[in-house]
Amino acid sequence: FVESDVRYPRLCEPVANKLLPTLRRQQEDPFMETEELVQIIEREECPGQDKQVIEKVVDFLDDAGEVVKVDNIISINPCWLSQYAIGPVMASYGMRWHAEAPDGRMTRDEAERAIKQYLHDHKLRIRLKVDTVLKILENLGFCMKLEDGSYMFPAHLPPLKYLCEMWKKEEDKKVYVGRRH
Repeated sequence: FVESDVRYPRLCEPVANKLLPTLRRQQEDPFMETEELVQIIEREECPGQDKQVIEKVVDFLDDAGEVVKVDNIISINPCWLSQYAIGPVMASYGMRWHAEAPDGRMTRDEAERAIKQYLHDHKLRIRLKVDTVLKILENLGFCMKLEDGSYMFPAHLPPLKYLCEMWKKEEDKKVYVGRRH
């Protein structure tokens, strides 16, 4: 739909090349609600444009990787998201996460402690609640919520060798069924 309508590329270009870089410089917090971004785009770049068209522009920007949209939350700076949120959770800062979750699992409270500590350690301020951060990580495939309410972080699973030892079965018992001669 977006590709067949000539309005969208014309509307997306100034938003992606002018408005988003300005917003990224002005805002310390790279997250906002979708409705807030729609209003800013309408006010700054598309006055008088239909709201549905602007929402399609936001969807197009998400598809193009200019923003990351998860439900009603948008990260206007995907680089910030990967550098300060996803990367550290999955990489070296994971040592603290690994101490909290040696088997790759964390309760919601453990995840909240780790997220808040990370934000504090790096002097990062975001308006998002911990549940929203977890939902973003979940929607991006970096963790999954389990049936018991805990979270699995696959990047923090122990090495395969350890898992094999952990799940090692006792000596298999031989069971015979049927007639034997």
